[in-house]
Amino acid sequence: MVAIACATTIGLEEIRVFLSYLVWTEGEAVSRTTLGLLAALPFAGAALAGLFLTRIGPRRGLLLSAVWLAIGYLAEHSSDLPIADLLLSGVCVLLWGWFLVGALVTLRRGTALGLVIGSSIDLALRLAFFTVDLPWTSDPLATACAVTLAVLLIWAARGAVFATESVGEPTARRAVTLLALGPWLAIGFLVTGNPGQLMARTGSDFGTIAGAAAVGYAAGISLVLGMTTRPLMAPGLTLLGALGALAFIPLWLGWLGGPVWVAVAATSSAVLLGGALRTFEGPATRPSASATAIGLSFGLVGCLGALYLTYAVYDSVPLVAGLVLALVTMGIVGAALTLMASDTAADVSLWPIRLSSSALLIIGLVQAFTWAAPAGLDRAPSELTVMTYNIRGGFGADDRWDLERIAHAIELENPDVVVLEEVTRGWVIASGTDEALWLTRRLGMQMVFGAAAGDLHGNVLLSRYRVDGESLRYSAHVAAALPRGAVSGIVQTERGPLLFIGTHLEHTLGAEDVRRSEASELLELAAKLRPAVIFGDFNAEAVAPELQPLREAGFADGAGSLGVAGLTWPTQGPVRSIDHIFVSQGLRALTARIPISLGSDHLPVVLRLERL
Repeated sequence: MVAIACATTIGLEEIRVFLSYLVWTEGEAVSRTTLGLLAALPFAGAALAGLFLTRIGPRRGLLLSAVWLAIGYLAEHSSDLPIADLLLSGVCVLLWGWFLVGALVTLRRGTALGLVIGSSIDLALRLAFFTVDLPWTSDPLATACAVTLAVLLIWAARGAVFATESVGEPTARRAVTLLALGPWLAIGFLVTGNPGQLMARTGSDFGTIAGAAAVGYAAGISLVLGMTTRPLMAPGLTLLGALGALAFIPLWLGWLGGPVWVAVAATSSAVLLGGALRTFEGPATRPSASATAIGLSFGLVGCLGALYLTYAVYDSVPLVAGLVLALVTMGIVGAALTLMASDTAADVSLWPIRLSSSALLIIGLVQAFTWAAPAGLDRAPSELTVMTYNIRGGFGADDRWDLERIAHAIELENPDVVVLEEVTRGWVIASGTDEALWLTRRLGMQMVFGAAAGDLHGNVLLSRYRVDGESLRYSAHVAAALPRGAVSGIVQTERGPLLFIGTHLEHTLGAEDVRRSEASELLELAAKLRPAVIFGDFNAEAVAPELQPLREAGFADGAGSLGVAGLTWPTQGPVRSIDHIFVSQGLRALTARIPISLGSDHLPVVLRLERL
């Protein structure tokens, strides 16, 4: 159980690393079909585990896959090269699949409990590090946690191998319930283990969500423990989990009592997985691992398909509903099969359960009681420094994800207000980090997030002063391209209110009409208050025809008016000027500069201005 928990924590982290680096290092060079096939390789590779275990023996295969997974994990954690990280994380995902197959045919009892505990540890670590996975950070504490996971994995796997009395798998019919792993993983990545998504849907702050999710996951561990030690409880608890799955409806619709729905939904997911995998808790009926390997690989590929589909359609309501329904079905099927078998209770050690539950609850409750959003100052001076920066989801010009590098570039300019484009808040294919949350805490600035693609991708406005804001999704849109939008906020200055609007316009070649439409919608947003600043990534020159509506409305390019060359893309050897700060009448540009930073494929633009 300890081995499965540690391996699962590592596996979840490495899935986020693998999918992120695959998209950001290879996504622009290959077609989406090729990208999907490359992504599927380590997930589908779990099907080869049956052959692997047959050739070298299940016990030896379990131990070897654990050792290789631990070594690969530590190597990836210490690597600083995107391509190396991509390859190592892909190998780790493959080895995690092999390890799970080995565990299901050797350990069997406690597998579901180990998976649930592993996902809880993963959540605990993400809450402790404000949603940043261990492989993404060089923090000494994160490194210590990674080493501890790797050592525990090897130690526990070695002990489990010697304690194993029998080897084998259930019938192919019962192995079908492994498909539940797909929707369970996807739901965790997209909803229950994704603080950014939970905050977006419930309107709650990070502390509240941290506490609610921790309680839900801890309760899930307790109920799955009951299933493991008292098999006859499985059907009843699975039915309870199926009813609890109804909590996803008010959670997703943002009904009153959001944190309660979060906790119930998290508990329900764990219980349903426990019900589905009860088929593996009983005695083996045949010595092979083929059905287990195939069932697990289908489950993992199903998870991958659900994740990629999310980022293709953006409207995740039908998808999440389908995932929940699939998990409920698999849970009920597994529990029903349990009634028809003479399953026996498993004898499990309670210390890992108590330790993981306690750690999760402590971290969640500490965040709940100590989290406070940065407090902005009351009134800004008449002279302010503003900045725009397309951060490319934290992936730099070298394709390496490093949000600290972004924060450092911002700190060097000491802006009063900064707008960032291409910010994600929990996208699995973009590190899985809530970047807006992390940056607002790291920089001590108030935040207004403007979602454009789904709930978790868009623009963020950061301010050292109190800001009231809103967001806008553009009505014009290019098919197969990311939806675009804007975010706005009003800051009180010594000489009156000042409106800031951050935006990211359509990038597709030949989409001048779409950008012109977006520029017109920007003016509708700017009509509520003048003077105003409109800044961001316009994907067009400041003098481009599609930006004519801004110029006609009295907005001037701040850097251009001072004669500052505004080449901002790409970072190394820029050839285009597409990031701008436009100022209306009532504002005067004082100084402008284009700082050098490798934190993104864009260079930031900084403008010192005065409100007249």
